[in-house]
Amino acid sequence: MNRDKAVRMGVYDAIKAALSYDGADVHVYDDVTTNEVPNEKKYVLLTSQSSVNAADFRRFRWNCVQTIEIVSKQLSSVSKDIVDDIGEQIEQIIAYPQNQPGNGYMAPQDGWEFSDIMLESSNYVDFELSTNNYEITKILQISCIVTKLT
Repeated sequence: MNRDKAVRMGVYDAIKAALSYDGADVHVYDDVTTNEVPNEKKYVLLTSQSSVNAADFRRFRWNCVQTIEIVSKQLSSVSKDIVDDIGEQIEQIIAYPQNQPGNGYMAPQDGWEFSDIMLESSNYVDFELSTNNYEITKILQISCIVTKLT
């Protein structure tokens, strides 16, 4: 497994069964929805990634950033509360379980170690899909150092 897949799976495995809103599960997908849930109104996508070499003479390591998009499709009234609530759940799991910067949790992946996990940025993108039909997306960028073990 390469570093990009390790980071993506580390995030995915940590949040895939942990997110909910209003008593319903929020599904997590790798880049696009699979339509396994018809007319799904709330979901999370793991989208773009980047990696920068941070190796030293002792080990292979990279500074990696994983983008997470939290999507909510809404009719009539529009609110960021839904994506904020789901985003807070993700941040609690990934970025600061003990309120210590860099002390986040990503699910372990064989042959890799994650450290210095932090929320780098957060922003919103709003789309009008049609009359009284909107999509609100909250975009989180999570960074970490990923080190190849042996």
